[in-house]
Amino acid sequence: MASSSVLFANAVTAGRSETGSISRLSRLMLLFIFLFAGLGVTTPASAQTATVTWDSGFVMVHGGPSGFVSNGDLVDVGTTLTFDFNFPTGWTYGSEPSGCNIVHGSGDSWQATITETCHVAGYETPIMVMGVGPTELVEGEFGFFDVMASGGDSPFTVTLESGAVPTGMTFSGGTVSGMPSEEGSFTFTASATNGYGHSGSQTFTLTVVGPSAGAPTIANISPSNGAAEGNNTSVVITGTGFTGATGVSFGGDPALSFAANSDTQITAVTPPHAQGPVDVEVVTPGGSVTASDGFTYDAPVELFLSIGDVSVLEGDSGVTTAMFTIQLDQPLPQFRSVTFDIATADGTATGGTTTRLAVILASALVRSMPLYRTAYRSTATRSMKRTRPSS
Repeated sequence: MASSSVLFANAVTAGRSETGSISRLSRLMLLFIFLFAGLGVTTPASAQTATVTWDSGFVMVHGGPSGFVSNGDLVDVGTTLTFDFNFPTGWTYGSEPSGCNIVHGSGDSWQATITETCHVAGYETPIMVMGVGPTELVEGEFGFFDVMASGGDSPFTVTLESGAVPTGMTFSGGTVSGMPSEEGSFTFTASATNGYGHSGSQTFTLTVVGPSAGAPTIANISPSNGAAEGNNTSVVITGTGFTGATGVSFGGDPALSFAANSDTQITAVTPPHAQGPVDVEVVTPGGSVTASDGFTYDAPVELFLSIGDVSVLEGDSGVTTAMFTIQLDQPLPQFRSVTFDIATADGTATGGTTTRLAVILASALVRSMPLYRTAYRSTATRSMKRTRPSS
């Protein structure tokens, strides 16, 4: 300290003797400079700060003198900040936070030691839970339905949260699989959770229906022919898959009526149609089937009827029985019929009511017919001889 004072005194003396112009203020300043230099005292440097910013809107940042930091605040270099993320249900990190030397602590808490102006990058993203696969399954047929999740870069674990999957199926690792054994609708909720404990959920409904109705088949049509006039030919169609049949047609014309007696049999009445073979079609919920040329409409048949002559004694009134023979020139086609009237030659007696024969063969048919003496009635196809009783 003494040597410093001496030097200062010499300098002042020299300065005064040489120039004589050093002011009192200058001398005081020089005095303080040398004094502090001799004592080793230095002036403090100003503290260093840095600006901190981040992306997420679901984070609270703690640290620094005030204990709370806002996005874009200045903090002292060397400060350790805590980033506490607070996502709503169904949200997670789009990617792990990065920047500002940030590291994961525990849960949703992250720490960053600030060494310079920096930015914490990373946005939040929703967790999407979705189903992949058919929602309608068939009873007795193997099926599957996958539940998948996306959002962020952390893998998810999918679990059954509530509800039930179809009977006969299981839920494992997010996959519903198996052979459903019961019809109905089944509702369940699946939850997907990632490594940070963030989760999302979704509810699904799977419907199990009965076995699919197979396409019908036609094995036989009986009879395979009938009258072109239609209206009176009833046919039986045998095959498979007829349950719930919605239509039967012959040559493109709908049957006059039909009934699905069982899954293997249908009864139908043919509509009128031109002669010749026609396709027979059956329509069901499972599809349709056509029997090509499955039924033939017979050509119209011209028949000739003959009635043998007969003689009876004529009376003034009352009933007289006559025996006569009726004969066709050829066999009557199946499902045809013949109607005929009988009257006396002069029309003074008739043969009761009109007679209808369901089937008449070409052979002779003997008929017994009461004759009534009454007014004239047409149509005589064969005359009958009458003789008056002798007086």
